[in-house]
Amino acid sequence: MNGFIIETRCEDAKARGGQRAIRWIGIMRSARDMIAVLPGHSPSVVDRGPGILARARFPGMQDGEFQEFSG
Repeated sequence: MNGFIIETRCEDAKARGGQRAIRWIGIMRSARDMIAVLPGHSPSVVDRGPGILARARFPGMQDGEFQEFSG
């Protein structure tokens, strides 16, 4: 398993331009697997690797999980 931070865009009427960027942190086998389950569109991988995996595991995240990332 690997750790990923991926950014997507979501519709938001209150945001400038009608969209806002959201970053997600998660633990998946590949970036492609994570992109397949994330909400939003226009995904881009921001960071990946063992450091991101450790950061995701620290609060108790399990394999296959993701959550919004604010760090």
